[in-house]
Amino acid sequence: MSGKCITAPHDFVERGIRDWPRDISFECDDLVLSVGKGYGDKTRQDIQITVQSAGFFRFLSDNQSDWISGELTLPKIHTRVRPEKKKSAKAELAVATFLMSPDPEATERQGDGASCLSAPYQFSEKLRPIEISHLGEQRLQTYLQTLAETICDPELTLSAFKPGGVVAANLVVWEPILSVIYFALKTGRQPGAVLECLSDFNVSDTREGLSVLVERAHARMSLPR
Repeated sequence: MSGKCITAPHDFVERGIRDWPRDISFECDDLVLSVGKGYGDKTRQDIQITVQSAGFFRFLSDNQSDWISGELTLPKIHTRVRPEKKKSAKAELAVATFLMSPDPEATERQGDGASCLSAPYQFSEKLRPIEISHLGEQRLQTYLQTLAETICDPELTLSAFKPGGVVAANLVVWEPILSVIYFALKTGRQPGAVLECLSDFNVSDTREGLSVLVERAHARMSLPR
């Protein structure tokens, strides 16, 4: 791994995290997977994982009039949209920070209740179950490889942001409903099929507004830029 960008998902498992640059990123389509190293010593290393998207920022910007007008009842937007930066800005879709243990056995020998999960990540698993405080290096590396492979496939990306998906289950997603709508539209689904993707969300109070939003967003995405 050289520089701050990696070119393939398997690069995440080629070298130990301790040997990575402080910040690295992997790009696929309009998505960017960033990994940053924070505080670290012999017993722990803070790892922040972030997923960003320029396309999702444009999606919010293109459709922000539907929120501003107050005409529709829609979910609240937590992401700030600045039209003047529309061409280059990226929206933060999801983020989380995890504790990595360089020496899992030493971590559990501390006797302070610390626990560490070292098993390689398997698709759809919970990365860090509630009872686990630290993650082994291989656990994080294999999750990042899986996440990188996922964001390169539109259908897998859509599933990843649904409840229980490899993003939604392990990272904090700022705009979960809107993210699913955006990724469903990107797969080429028609408005009715996009709404079906929201079946795992409680949208009873906003379903009518979302229906109109999806119709309009679908039409706007079809317009030439």
